[in-house]
Amino acid sequence: MKVNKGDRGYFDAKKKKTFLFFVFFVLIGVAMVATGYVATHTKKNLLTVAGILFVLPAAKYLTILITMLPYKALEETVYQKFHSILPVKGREYCDLVFTSPQKIMHLDYLFVTENELVAFDGGDGKQDELIHDYFVDSLKKRGVNAHFHVFHDAEAMANRLLSLTREEEIPTEITEFLSMIIV
Repeated sequence: MKVNKGDRGYFDAKKKKTFLFFVFFVLIGVAMVATGYVATHTKKNLLTVAGILFVLPAAKYLTILITMLPYKALEETVYQKFHSILPVKGREYCDLVFTSPQKIMHLDYLFVTENELVAFDGGDGKQDELIHDYFVDSLKKRGVNAHFHVFHDAEAMANRLLSLTREEEIPTEITEFLSMIIV
């Protein structure tokens, strides 16, 4: 079953898939170089060139893997706590790794309503200002006026989710923006 960006389990599935593609391209490249060498007894052949070109897609997948490796998926107990108290229409996103022009960032959980984005980051909070500014500025550029909050305490996040009472639909600009930035 395909897991979409932002869904529970996407992060781990993406890591595994990326690793498998990386290994696949490395093995194909090595096999082509070895086959060319065995067939011609020299490295100067077309199979060697083609095998070396397999380094390019392997490097792409290695870059994605290196980007994602430092981050871990949200603990199941914390996710269940948030998921069980969602009182409104909205969209939840889990285990987000996203990029800005300045930095690679991570959020454990994000809940989106019509005009509010409520995020949970179980980390140390060093990137809070950068994450906040990036989201607010990017949404303003798209003409969306939304409030953005980052919580580090699961209880505070749960209380904020409980206090949400809106029943409006999520603007498509927000969902398009999020699907565009998630790695």
